[in-house]
Amino acid sequence: MIVALKPRVVFETGTFEAHGAYAMAAAAHANNNGAQIFAIVYDGDPIQDKEGTVSYKKWLELKAIRAANLDRIKTEFPNCQVRFVEGDSREVLPELLKDIDQWDFWCQET
Repeated sequence: MIVALKPRVVFETGTFEAHGAYAMAAAAHANNNGAQIFAIVYDGDPIQDKEGTVSYKKWLELKAIRAANLDRIKTEFPNCQVRFVEGDSREVLPELLKDIDQWDFWCQET
């Protein structure tokens, strides 16, 4: 969708491992239209699946995957600007939206 729609301002909420942010950054880089991607990363309590079985060790492994993906995005896709915003999207979005007149694409990761 990023390649087809060529958005200039993208929001992604629910970023955790940053796989979605990576894919969107790759597409925005290919579009070469100076897109900005705001990836909101909540780094609070460890996530849990429906069964409540995500161990603290697994949580740390998932955080390491995210860190690696974020590093790759920064180096591999210079044709777009990806901004990683730490915090709960319910708290950081109102502040971000005050400074942005228009956004073109929104992705909620689950």
